[in-house]
Amino acid sequence: MIYIVRHAHAGNRSKWSGPDHKRPISHKGILQARALAKYLAKHGARQIFTSPFLRCIQTVAPLAHRLELGYIDLPELAEGAPPEGAAALLRTAKKGTVICSHGDVLENLVAHLAAHGAPIDPKTEIQKAGIWRLKLDDGRVTKAKYIPPPSV
Repeated sequence: MIYIVRHAHAGNRSKWSGPDHKRPISHKGILQARALAKYLAKHGARQIFTSPFLRCIQTVAPLAHRLELGYIDLPELAEGAPPEGAAALLRTAKKGTVICSHGDVLENLVAHLAAHGAPIDPKTEIQKAGIWRLKLDDGRVTKAKYIPPPSV
């Protein structure tokens, strides 16, 4: 399985006065990130790719710590990036890959996958700390299930 994760709760963008790429996750987000780490480790996470934005890095940090491995941050997963970069990463992803990004990137990615025949509903809202669990065969999504954010 491949896991596509939206970053954990990061509070209200309009209340943050610093650069948006440095906006951290909130206390609720910290709890969500810990719960995500537990879930993803239990379900075979083996490698992590993330947006370079702080809120994504903080979302995957507990998982990286739990698995005792690093993560790779990619500009293709940054907020505002077109879906092709994330789609290319997904096509070559190995079993156990976790990809953490932003709502806009993931919504565009899901729409892109659906347009290319994936059994995925592009109308499903990807909530903060929500997960799309995807099964790939030869680089194509053959099964997809949305997992809502952990209750914290």
